[in-house]
Amino acid sequence: MNHVDLFGADEAAEVVLGLEQDCFWDFDVRRELLFLIHDRWEDFSEANRLALADRLLAGPSKVAHWSDEEYPKFRDEFAARYARWLTLQGRRLAAGQQERLDDMILALPEWREGAASSIVIENGMHVGWVGTDEAPDALMDMPVSEIVERAEAALQRDFGSFTEKRPFTGLVKTNPRKALALFGPGGARHSLVVSIRQRGRRRRASDGQTP
Repeated sequence: MNHVDLFGADEAAEVVLGLEQDCFWDFDVRRELLFLIHDRWEDFSEANRLALADRLLAGPSKVAHWSDEEYPKFRDEFAARYARWLTLQGRRLAAGQQERLDDMILALPEWREGAASSIVIENGMHVGWVGTDEAPDALMDMPVSEIVERAEAALQRDFGSFTEKRPFTGLVKTNPRKALALFGPGGARHSLVVSIRQRGRRRRASDGQTP
């Protein structure tokens, strides 16, 4: 959706705004989400910029392992990290939205600017640095019906390997329409999406991160 020749800015914005909460706030796709919003920001209509900023500032829905007491803090912290990252990159919010973000940050006693600037940095250690290979070659000419099995297999890193293969991420970047075909009705429950999320949750659990 970041390819201007394939998706118009407002078409991309409407797809993002149409994502269900668990997809929009899936921590494993935060980089792609924020880079997309950042890169197309100036091309979005004013209405879509306002809607996207409102969506960010509203924060994620409560997840099962957050207590009722801690949920507002976690919600506002994630909302502030995402929205503040955008403004740190020079993207301006509407006056009222900027004021809302400033108030949100002031209410977070442990806030650090680094929490926002580092939101797009991937964490990953496996007794050493782990690199990523996003080459989509293996999926480019493959029928959509066969992409899932191949992409799921690629998620399993060989023992001792310091390269994590992510051909589906590469497909999203080079042929977003084909990748988007997997996210039709019920796509959020698609086995590939589930596999990616489960992998991310296991990694965050091992690192002591939330959510």
